[in-house]
Parts: sequence; C-alpha cells; structure tokens
Amino acid sequence: MKNRFVHIAWFVLLISGAIPLLQQWTELLPVTPLGGAITLSSKPDWEASDWLDGSFQNNFEKYSKDNFGLRASAIRLNNQLDYSLFDELNAKSVVIGKENYLYEENYIRCYLGMDFLGEEVIKERLFKLKKVADHLKTMGKDLIVVYAAGKGTYFPEYFPSSYDSIVPGKTNFDSYVRNTRELGIPFIDFNSLFVKMKDTTRYPLFPKCGIHWSKYAELLVADSIVSYIEDLRSIDMNHIIIDEVKWRSTNRDTDYDLGRGLNLVLELDTYPMAYPEFHIENKPEAKKPKMLFVADSYFWGIFNRGFSSSLFGGGQFWYYNQGIYPDSYENPISVSEIDFQKSIESNDVVVLLYTDANLSKFAYGFVDQAYELYFKLNK
Repeated sequence: MKNRFVHIAWFVLLISGAIPLLQQWTELLPVTPLGGAITLSSKPDWEASDWLDGSFQNNFEKYSKDNFGLRASAIRLNNQLDYSLFDELNAKSVVIGKENYLYEENYIRCYLGMDFLGEEVIKERLFKLKKVADHLKTMGKDLIVVYAAGKGTYFPEYFPSSYDSIVPGKTNFDSYVRNTRELGIPFIDFNSLFVKMKDTTRYPLFPKCGIHWSKYAELLVADSIVSYIEDLRSIDMNHIIIDEVKWRSTNRDTDYDLGRGLNLVLELDTYPMAYPEFHIENKPEAKKPKMLFVADSYFWGIFNRGFSSSLFGGGQFWYYNQGIYPDSYENPISVSEIDFQKSIESNDVVVLLYTDANLSKFAYGFVDQAYELYFKLNK
C-alpha cells in the first residue's frame, strides 16, 4: 500500500512537471495572456561569447521563467487565492475600496492633497505656460488646458476605510484651476463638470473596475472640446452624433482595465456600462483645425476612435510628452527626435490634457521646453 502511494505521488509529480513543458512546446491549451503592463523576456540568440561569460545562461533562465507553459494560469490562480482568502491584490498601486471599487492609489492621494506641490511651484509653471500661450496667439495659434476628470474626485465615498481618518488638504487641482483662470489661460474643467453631473447623468461617467472615464464619457469629452474650439476660434466644426446607446453587463475595454490588470480567475462584479454607437457629421463647410494633444492616458480612448483625423485635422498625440502617435503606432518616435518648434507651430491648436492624478508632473516637461524655446534660447 505504501509503495503504491509513493508510485502515485511520483506519477503526479512527473505529470505536474511535464504539462507545463508540453504546453510551452506545443501551446496545446488556449491561455489568455496576462493583463496590465507586463514585459516578458525574449528568447536570447546563442553567441559563443555570451555562453562563455554566462550571460546567455542568465538570459535564457529569465526567458524560461517568463514563458513556461501555463504561467499565466498559475499566476491567475495564485492571485485569485490571495484575493478570495485575504483580500490582497497583486497589482502595483491598485487598491480596493468600499463595495469593491478599484482605484489607483495616486488618484486617492491627489484628491486628499497628499501630493500637493505648493502654490509657488504651480504659479511659476502656469506663468510660463501663459507666456507660451500668448506667444502662440500672436501667430494665430491657440493653447488650451483640459483638466480631465479623475476617479478619486468622482468617487471619494468608496475610498478604502484606511483613508477615512485623513482630512483632505490643499490640492494641485484646485490650485491649477484657480491660477489658470486668474491668468486667463483658456481651459476646460471636466473634473468639476463630471462631479456636477454625477446625480443627473443618464449614463455612467466612470466604471467600477476601471480607472479611466467611460466610453460614453469619451464621446462627451471629445464633442465638448470641439464646441470649445469652435467658440475660441469662431469656426464651425463637425460634431459627434450618437445614434444608439447599448447597455452591456460585461464591461469592455478600459471600463475594466484595473480589473483586467489584477489577473484573477474570476471577474469582479461590476454594474452595466453604456456603449454608444455614433457617426461624425460631414458638413461641407466644417473646419478641421490641426490639433496637437500633449496628454496622458485619458486621451487614448479618444485617439483610438480616430478623432485625431476625423475631427482634429490629423494632429498628433504626444503621450506624456514622450512617444509620438500616429507616426508609428507600434514604434512611436520620441519627442526628443523631432524639431520641437516646427512641430508645435505646424498646428492650429495645442491641447494639454491631464487628469488630476498627474498634475504633480503636469505636461511632463512640455511647459519648460516651450518656455526655453521662445523666451530663453532665442534671446
């Protein structure tokens, strides 16, 4: 009896080790890739010099650990157990709040003022921005700031209980909006607008398990920007026409981006979200001012709908003032590789779009670069 148990145990152990190897070689079983920002090691090319100095062996070991069969399934199972048994999330900076609302922690910190830069820092940054905006205006170009809505500001009532005792302090957002208004810099404040709409909006503006505004809100924002530019430049542009809105219990795309990044076996409970079907007007007299968006990830949804070409004159998207789209979607070129002045001045409108959680690093160097360009380097 004892020998039989030993044989069974050895058999189970061998099978457990063989299945991942078989999966790695054959990809016999369908496995959904892990969600979130994950970088896997690539298979190293064999070189005699790399073999002799041991780097090939180290790189191949990393490749094997990242790509062994059923790795994604094993990680999901481990994450599910940690969540189900201990309420622990194995995702960087993601926290779970009341009623299982998900947040990235920096959205909570910015709402509470825990990342406040101070009035003087913000005033200096906006003073430079005002000078840049005024200079561009002399060339017939406009610069506007778009304050994207933040989930922490929209849903503070669902913060984790550990934040209940923290009294909100001064925030970057309040200081930026106040000083932007006082300096006369054109801006749109979607953060405050969304809060005002919270009890009256027909469709959800934020999801439960995503960090970005909803797919419906993307259309609302894009069309509002169009209206603002029309008034600012006294022109007529095409608008977004919503044809139909469909409710879906399964959240799609960025409506479940945080949940997807948790890499659990079971999806978290969410509320239904609205998914609009739409078309763009085609008015013969409509203008398409070329618009450059220097923005954070809140612009991705608008960009991915093709609005840069259909509404905004084929302007570029400078993601965090680093990678440039749509020159190459897969391999964007860097802002550091272009003629900065020529690129800016080739546009009719420059839009700086950032959510409140990113205001501590507002525009990610763009303001200083533009100020240096126009008011120091040319003196």
